[in-house]
Amino acid sequence: MNLTCAKATANARRKPRQTLAQRRQVKGHQRTTYMDHDVRLVGQWQAAKQRWFLYITSLVDPQTYPIDFICDLYRARWQIEIFFRDLKQVLGMRNFIARSENGICIQVYAAMLFYLLTQVVIAQAAKETGRSVDDFSTPYCLNVVRMVLTQATPSLLTGASTADVDRLERMLIDAVIAQGLRPNRRRPVILTTIRKTLPQAEAA
Repeated sequence: MNLTCAKATANARRKPRQTLAQRRQVKGHQRTTYMDHDVRLVGQWQAAKQRWFLYITSLVDPQTYPIDFICDLYRARWQIEIFFRDLKQVLGMRNFIARSENGICIQVYAAMLFYLLTQVVIAQAAKETGRSVDDFSTPYCLNVVRMVLTQATPSLLTGASTADVDRLERMLIDAVIAQGLRPNRRRPVILTTIRKTLPQAEAA
């Protein structure tokens, strides 16, 4: 299939499908009227929800990219949206404090480091409690880690000694274990469900 934009008339949509080369030979052809490449429409019926889920993709080979694989990819892409949600809403990066390029990079890198630090603490908390990492809420844990770091003494934050660093780590892990669990842990996490159906991606 091929998509047209809003500028295409109803008569143009009803005409027989043409290749990109044929469309470009038409006098007055506009690149904004048609896409420059073909796309594929795939659908999956979910009996539990009694509805169709339709997806448009540029992966047009049905042998290499079956329908189930395409649907799983579209579900997994929401993890990227969740990551940006955490950066904007939880970490407060809706507005940049700095105005220079260097200042913006520093703010982004600081937020990324804080996010990765929280993920490390979550992994350690999951290991010590025997739980899955998916049992912990990333927004909850980010707020918990922020509170602990805000209330920590300067000596712990500067890491004057190995004992101080170990003590701070212990405080972070204990706080995440106590207050970082997801409220609805019976509901499976989407990304975990998808990984089970994609053994090649998991192995990679």
